[in-house]
Amino acid sequence: MKSLGVNIIYALSPQAKGKVERPYRWLQDRIVRTCALEKLTTIDEVRMVLKEEVNRYNYHQVHSVTREIPGVRFEKARNEGNSLFRKIVNDYRKMF
Repeated sequence: MKSLGVNIIYALSPQAKGKVERPYRWLQDRIVRTCALEKLTTIDEVRMVLKEEVNRYNYHQVHSVTREIPGVRFEKARNEGNSLFRKIVNDYRKMF
């Protein structure tokens, strides 16, 4: 992150931490409920549920706060140059 000029900002309040933890708690609850309802018992079955839920959350579900689909919002920000994400270059010679 330093090479990109990005500094770490720690969440110092429960509200700030909640913004990060809430989607993960929601996802975990949804996966557990889905597995229970569908009587899934193997890790491979659960992995499929996780994959489907992450895809649905990122590319189909409208976010309750932003009123946008997260994947669409991310691509829009990238295309407009409003993102700190950069393409990873696999040139190991530059690293050393």
